[in-house]
Amino acid sequence: MAECNGLDKTFLEHHKQQLRTSGVPAHFWPTLFKKLLAQVYDAGECFQLCQLTYSEGDSDQGDPLWRVIVIRPEGVKASNPDHVFIIDHAWSYRAREARQCLVEIPGLLERMVGLMDIPREENTQEEIVEKVMREMWKYNSTYSIAGKSAEESLPVWYIMDEFGARIQHCAEPSFRVVPFYFSPHQCCYSLLFPVQDVDEGEEVTRNYVEGPPMDSLTLEALLLPWSAEDVTHVDPRQEEPPSDFFLGGRINETMAVESVEAADLPSHRPLKIYAQYAYVRNYLTDARFAVTESREEADILWLMEHFKDFKSLRENPSCRVNQYPFEHLITIKDLQAVVCRRAGRLGGREGEADSPAWLPLTFCLKRELMKFASLYQRREKRGEDNHWIIKPWNLARGLDHTITNNLNHIIAQKYISDPVLFLREDIDVKVKFDIRYIVMLLSVKPLKI
Repeated sequence: MAECNGLDKTFLEHHKQQLRTSGVPAHFWPTLFKKLLAQVYDAGECFQLCQLTYSEGDSDQGDPLWRVIVIRPEGVKASNPDHVFIIDHAWSYRAREARQCLVEIPGLLERMVGLMDIPREENTQEEIVEKVMREMWKYNSTYSIAGKSAEESLPVWYIMDEFGARIQHCAEPSFRVVPFYFSPHQCCYSLLFPVQDVDEGEEVTRNYVEGPPMDSLTLEALLLPWSAEDVTHVDPRQEEPPSDFFLGGRINETMAVESVEAADLPSHRPLKIYAQYAYVRNYLTDARFAVTESREEADILWLMEHFKDFKSLRENPSCRVNQYPFEHLITIKDLQAVVCRRAGRLGGREGEADSPAWLPLTFCLKRELMKFASLYQRREKRGEDNHWIIKPWNLARGLDHTITNNLNHIIAQKYISDPVLFLREDIDVKVKFDIRYIVMLLSVKPLKI
């Protein structure tokens, strides 16, 4: 293959998919490999950081303080295979560890204060940390690496060095900046490369919110950290999503064309259990059951994987399975919120939202980002509590959950501000607790549980 010329085969094997997914043109790959291996940071030969000054009264709070311009006399060419550059990361961290890092890592807090141009006033260390924690979301980017466990796959946040962090936004940028994990170094860098020819003296820009096509309101909401617009004119009331929201791109399940009455389980012999759970296989010793390794002959399927082929149960109506059709509608967070929200039609909690009183007000940031931003700003103007909890749709056990009242950090489900607490007498502290119900669904029509 032509793209292998001048490239180490091992580098290509380990990084080819990442490079393609990130949209890094193949003609940059050989130079990128050499620069990464030799740790060549040569952006200073082509670019310069310029600090901007404004006359009194001529600048707005959101105006940039820095620009990056091209200083190479011949300019920078999108077709030149040498014009790909490595940007180092000043800080990489897990979200929950951010505050601890700022307090404990020598020099980090001071570097972030300088990078973010936070005024050096008479503040305590705690106050300075708080300012950095609020400002850093304007500079943050993230990546994740597939690991053996959910914990190992959690997103890593990072802030580029002083050069990369000061490249300004443009909807039609001259460059792209993408994260790149270089496995020999077990380290992530950012790659800067041109998407068009840029002449000497012209500005280097990138798109802060690049991604798949999106509507104008979502785009405006995504840019709020850098352009603090008032969006309270947007109606924050949530709407029922279209039907393809519940099935499109999610779980493909097959259903029987017509209703089938479940047959009785056999009573003349032990019930055969096919279980993917080791605990069931090891500890189900009751004489009424027998563990089988054959999925086809099982009377009961106790599965860990998502069971999709309910249509097949029509041929085996006596078989039972530990799942029910479309259960993801209440086990996946964003779908569950929509289903529960329908109860709000019977009497919503507040005029701007239809959630029932027992459901924390919940927004799906992929679909409802601008509606959320509008409600957030309305609550802020009224002086109401604006702490929200941010949850990934596909993780459990509190993984990657954060709580904040910073709009630039969010997004979100309203954090429960008045929960029922349980007194733990052993430590004399009131704590949160879960109540978990396990039910057996026998029939949907009529409903039998």
